[in-house]
Amino acid sequence: GLEMKPYKQILDDGYAGLEMANEAFSRDLRVKGHAVFWDGNTILDFLSETGNYQDLSYEELYRKVVDFVIPNIYSMKGKLAQWDVMNELHSYNYIRNTYNTTRFYTDIIKLVDQIDPDVKLFVTEAGTMGKDRGMTDRIPTLVKIVKQMKSEGAPIDGIGLQTHVDQYYYPQGLYRQLDECSEVVDEVAVTEFDFFHAKKENAGKYAGDLLTAAFSHPKCNTFIMQNLSLLRKYFFGKYM
Repeated sequence: GLEMKPYKQILDDGYAGLEMANEAFSRDLRVKGHAVFWDGNTILDFLSETGNYQDLSYEELYRKVVDFVIPNIYSMKGKLAQWDVMNELHSYNYIRNTYNTTRFYTDIIKLVDQIDPDVKLFVTEAGTMGKDRGMTDRIPTLVKIVKQMKSEGAPIDGIGLQTHVDQYYYPQGLYRQLDECSEVVDEVAVTEFDFFHAKKENAGKYAGDLLTAAFSHPKCNTFIMQNLSLLRKYFFGKYM
């Protein structure tokens, strides 16, 4: 759930996310956790006493991030079907770019696996809504990062494509992106589908085409919509 994002953990010490997971658990359900770590300034600035994460050395940042994520991992142990361990792995990349390493991320995934070995471990990326090849296609770099992390021993089960759609892209493009990701992991998924295009009269049929494209892939068995209002609009409401 979005209540588990790192900046939400900062705001309420993880209360809302844990409450949601406990409620589902009490009903014999499991939810998707989102996310253990997000390599962006919102969380990194919080970890620095000066409010500027760039004041921290690699070793200091490493220790502070590990200390921050461990309580959240333990609090969710046994309650989740899936953890989005690394959120937007391509887009948010201060640590990877500054220190030219992915081992920071790999160690976090190993830590989650050590504490909660039964949960499926995913990494996710935004900007992946079936766009054509070109500068906007993040999939090749994402796959390269995941390959590197797996070579370092990261037990990554799957890749989630968030799919925040702002244009009517060819649905087969989503299949292609899922297929490229499937070359390096056992599972692929659409994890945060929503739709922002101003012309919504064809949104319902388009969402159906994307569902067909996604579930046509043999390694995809998950398609998550961002919220219930979208579900009502696309499949039971005015956008059909």
